[in-house]
Amino acid sequence: MRRNQDRRSYVNTTSAQQKPGRDTHRWLPLSKWSVAVEIRGLGVDDAKEAARNLEKALEGRAANAKHTSCQNDVCKALGFDDGLAGLRNAWKPDGVLARIFAARGVDPEKAENDADLFARHPGDMDAFTCVRRRQLADRLFSTDCEWPRRVYTGYGKFADAEAARGEFRDWDWMARELVSRGFSFDGKRPAPEWEIRGELPALHLCAICHLRGENLLDFGRPPRKEEFFVWIHGDSDEAARERERKRELAWAVRGVLDGEERGWIEIVKATDSLAVLFSADGKFDFVFRGMREDDFRNDYAPFLRADEISPDDLHQAYAKWAYFEYAGCLDKDLWDAECRFYGPRGGTVRVYPGSDDVVRDHFLNHVWKRSEPRLTKCDKAELDRMGLPLVFRPCKEGSRCLFSDLVTVALFREFLAENPDWAKRRAEPPFDNHWEEGADDDPALVCWYDAYRFASWFGKKHGLAVELPPQELYAECSSEVSPAPKLEIGRTFDEIREKSPHGLLERADGMRFFKDLGFCEWLSEPGAAVNTLFISAALSINASPERDRCAPHSDYGRRVPAPLKIGFRLCCRGKI
Repeated sequence: MRRNQDRRSYVNTTSAQQKPGRDTHRWLPLSKWSVAVEIRGLGVDDAKEAARNLEKALEGRAANAKHTSCQNDVCKALGFDDGLAGLRNAWKPDGVLARIFAARGVDPEKAENDADLFARHPGDMDAFTCVRRRQLADRLFSTDCEWPRRVYTGYGKFADAEAARGEFRDWDWMARELVSRGFSFDGKRPAPEWEIRGELPALHLCAICHLRGENLLDFGRPPRKEEFFVWIHGDSDEAARERERKRELAWAVRGVLDGEERGWIEIVKATDSLAVLFSADGKFDFVFRGMREDDFRNDYAPFLRADEISPDDLHQAYAKWAYFEYAGCLDKDLWDAECRFYGPRGGTVRVYPGSDDVVRDHFLNHVWKRSEPRLTKCDKAELDRMGLPLVFRPCKEGSRCLFSDLVTVALFREFLAENPDWAKRRAEPPFDNHWEEGADDDPALVCWYDAYRFASWFGKKHGLAVELPPQELYAECSSEVSPAPKLEIGRTFDEIREKSPHGLLERADGMRFFKDLGFCEWLSEPGAAVNTLFISAALSINASPERDRCAPHSDYGRRVPAPLKIGFRLCCRGKI
């Protein structure tokens, strides 16, 4: 490890690339840019490296993303209000970080001291403790609860020699410890030897649903039995007895852990957004506010870049909010949701609230609705006066949502001409010769990404909040069209018009639909299409949504004599 010539402790230490290979991933979400950067350490060079990565990620997206601004943004996200200067000061002899490390005799410049304190032995697949780095970060920075002194992660509990002898199974070790202290697993008698070696203790220990959250935090005082929460709900006498049994077991397990020297990690608050963690053997780790263990993923990559995604895309808006702006404690929110779920209504397993459902429900009910007032109610007369190249009509009487006619080949060619970059790199749809052969007023046959990108472009160009039709709204829109008889499948739209008198149906207000076995329309649900003859079909027929969404990797639509034709229309919710 190279020290800097000015000898300042850890101010300009090894960069992330020079550190030994580690599986630790700490992603710092920056909501200002909707970008996350990985940060490997607490040194100034680590912050600079993260800032360089931020600058690269913002190339072409943010003109004011100066290098110094990126450095300061990274440091401020860690709680250093003065930016990079604040981080430098923290490593001076009288700085907060320098004092924290010096008090524990830990040298932060030694690469071997920078460890993953949440890692267990590679063979330990039976751990009953399941605190993870993000869980701890959520608990520390997303709640107003008491700040803990230590957390039990199990780090260093089992040495390699013990693992080699097969003694690294947590529940085997814990079962022996509990029995030696006189604990009875069934509440009546000590567990016999065969139960210790068998499945019964494992099942009982797993029935606690893993010790986690407050159960594994140490506040510098003996824990009380009533403080332990267990994942048993209900008001019945049986549920109360089961809850008490599991609480008794959790309390007994915690009593064993309290007597252990290994496995506990000290928690030290450095800033309001940063905590440094220390093990008994001189290793350190750290967590920070909003920390994520995976990079933010654009669900539409590689076909759509982030700046090409519509801001009115509910699917992507939720993904961005959950990653960059959700500041709750997921474990606590899930616990609250389960309490409501098992309340008087008595929820069933079919509607059990998963962790993602909990956050999504919060987003839909408390966040997304707040963004709707910026959309004014659609007015067809006003849109008509705008002279738009598409005619919009209410999907049903009294609706604030309007649907366009089918997008034509001529209009899609105009989009390609104004977006040459997209025209060059777009994924080839199954109908790549349609632009040369299709008539101007034919529906544009495209892949789902084409349709999505067109909607985003059209909305930005005309100042409208538009999207592909959601499935439920499309059903309302098309329900006012009389069912068509089974039609003869035509190879071209002219043949549909000529051979099938009812193939091109119109509503009373002039909105047209193709009622044909060989024609579908794209929906806003990623990759979903609906057959316009069988409106009740939730997804496209004859192929999966993933296959229909964009099929450059398959022969679908190339070797089939009469490939499925998929066009699209737009749904307008209001003016931006």
